[in-house]
Amino acid sequence: MQHCYCSICRHLSGAAFQTWMPCARLDWGDSDVELVRTTSHGSRHRCRGCGSVMTIVYDAQPDTVWPAAGAIDDDALPSRDDCRALYRQIHICCATVPPWYELPADGRPRLPFAS
Repeated sequence: MQHCYCSICRHLSGAAFQTWMPCARLDWGDSDVELVRTTSHGSRHRCRGCGSVMTIVYDAQPDTVWPAAGAIDDDALPSRDDCRALYRQIHICCATVPPWYELPADGRPRLPFAS
């Protein structure tokens, strides 16, 4: 999982950061979801009905989609014991952490920008 502190993620989530989790890219078919370019390096899937942002897709990772972790039903996720790799975490876009938020002293990797 990655915790992103960029201004776009903060504005879309209404929080200090947005948590994304990687999975294989899905074909949304004829749904109410549209892929919208939001940065020079990626796009986001957005619900046409309510406008909620559901995923981020990086140009450099065309076979991967990053759903918003808070939007995933807990029952759909494996347990920690079943899938340790899912729970590997990193902090990205740390150069844009809001001044009122202190990054946790959790020993997780930190990148100034998205990689």
